[in-house]
Amino acid sequence: MEELPQKASDFLSGDFLAGLEQKDSAKIRDQAAVLPHNVVLEGIGNRMLIRDFLVQTKGELSSYVSDLDGKEAGLEDGMRRLFGVIDGSLDEIFKAADENKDRPGGLGMERFRQEFRNTDDIAVINLAGHIAQMDVNKILAINNPYTVMKAIRGAIVEELWKNVQDYRETGDNQEIRDAISETVAEFIDIMDKDILYSMLHDGEDVIGVRYTAN
Repeated sequence: MEELPQKASDFLSGDFLAGLEQKDSAKIRDQAAVLPHNVVLEGIGNRMLIRDFLVQTKGELSSYVSDLDGKEAGLEDGMRRLFGVIDGSLDEIFKAADENKDRPGGLGMERFRQEFRNTDDIAVINLAGHIAQMDVNKILAINNPYTVMKAIRGAIVEELWKNVQDYRETGDNQEIRDAISETVAEFIDIMDKDILYSMLHDGEDVIGVRYTAN
């Protein structure tokens, strides 16, 4: 008989689970704030950090493509600005990680608690229920969210920079702009899937498969 996967509910406190059973959002919030650190809750917070980065990067890519539709937009300068914004986002995350490094669970645990502070009552109950059912093995498949975010950044820079090389060789033309737009659209499509599954909704663990975290 196949063994059932262990759920994150095993790593939540009895009071937290009681709040979930009672659908008491205030109790869930209070208990989320005092949950002791463990690697599973930290891992959930790490996935939230990855999701944050994906959402922000997707927005920047969408803005870049919109600007690209304007003929006056400089291809290379615009791309350098895009990379600068993405790198700036990473720097902020890494800075926050450094500021939280001495706390149990670091930034991942803090991000986990923050999610409950910034969510409305119904969403808190739904979030708690979802987290309780998360697969522990999948949560722990990513043990370094910063490596994953660097991999995402690296893939974007590598693919888009190829278009800049074409631009340097052939000059600014519609074909190059179309190629860049297509590349960005592919990344946005991938990110939509990554964002959807970053919290392990029913389906494939896309992030865990796509990026290797060492």
